[in-house]
Amino acid sequence: MKWIRANLLAYRRVLDIPLVVGAGFLAYLLLAFITVDRLEVMPLGMKRIIEVNRFLDRQSRGTDSKDVYFVGSSVSLEGVDCGEVDKFLPSGCVSYNLAWTGASSRQWIMVVPSLKTAKPGMVVLGLDLLELLDTQPISDERLAVAGWWKFVPPEDLDRFKDVLNDNERKLLGGRGVRDLLIFRAFPPGALDGYFRETLRPSLRYEGYETNFKAPWVRRKAVSPPAMARGVNRRLHWVKERKPEDMKATLKVLKAILSYFGDLDCKVLLVLTPVHPDLIASMDKKLLADVDRTLTELARSNDAVFLNHSTLLRSDQFNDALHPSDSGRQTWSCLLGRIVREQLTGASQ
Repeated sequence: MKWIRANLLAYRRVLDIPLVVGAGFLAYLLLAFITVDRLEVMPLGMKRIIEVNRFLDRQSRGTDSKDVYFVGSSVSLEGVDCGEVDKFLPSGCVSYNLAWTGASSRQWIMVVPSLKTAKPGMVVLGLDLLELLDTQPISDERLAVAGWWKFVPPEDLDRFKDVLNDNERKLLGGRGVRDLLIFRAFPPGALDGYFRETLRPSLRYEGYETNFKAPWVRRKAVSPPAMARGVNRRLHWVKERKPEDMKATLKVLKAILSYFGDLDCKVLLVLTPVHPDLIASMDKKLLADVDRTLTELARSNDAVFLNHSTLLRSDQFNDALHPSDSGRQTWSCLLGRIVREQLTGASQ
């Protein structure tokens, strides 16, 4: 009997190891759940995406206002002041800037279901030229956020299945243990972002997550040497772009425009302003192909395409990509006039 007891004790000691590991893993998942799901400790960029979706959900419960929603990358975030746009809009119509940093047309799939339920009068899609030519898969972090907070209903996920890869479909499909494992990087990322970004006096992050009127961040232009370095970093990349580089983006845009085709709303595709030094370095045939392709895409999907890539001067940029106060004013006022014309059928 002693040897049986000894063997049982030995087995228990062996089993203690996986039990401890399992308990530790469960505790880790619980901590991730509490920190991210309940307390929403995460980088500001992630929190803004969640707040965009929440804002649209609130809009869907309001009156049938037919408002105007701008969606885009950081170029639109920095360059569109909806306070200026609103000055040109018909009475009772309001515009909102829902752009976020690093957004691409592929990422817009995460919020177009909420846009649809908000019953927009117009959706303005700001096409960042660099993103247009270099569509990357949606990051796991953003997919996990969209899946965990249920941005995309199953029927809409099925509608976009042909333009999403397996990983994107899986993570957008709903909550899972993998989401909690991804969330482990959010608290350190929030801390890093706080010290690296929010404490810089040249940046404005007060209320950034829920500012849907004028969410611009950069208070002033970078120094001339920094501007030159930023432009030069992108010169080699843009010189190598070819028309076929935008095929993946066009497929996504077609799916989104088809989705919006079910709505009684107008859609504007806007090629956002590009720093003149970058435009000057790009192949003219490529730029002509981009213009022609987007014009045809808009025409075939009952939308309107506007090419604003050459709208701003060099001194109207805060850095190599983002408009300054002057650039924001110029672009926002032009957009306001165009939006009014499209909504009313009369120019101002």
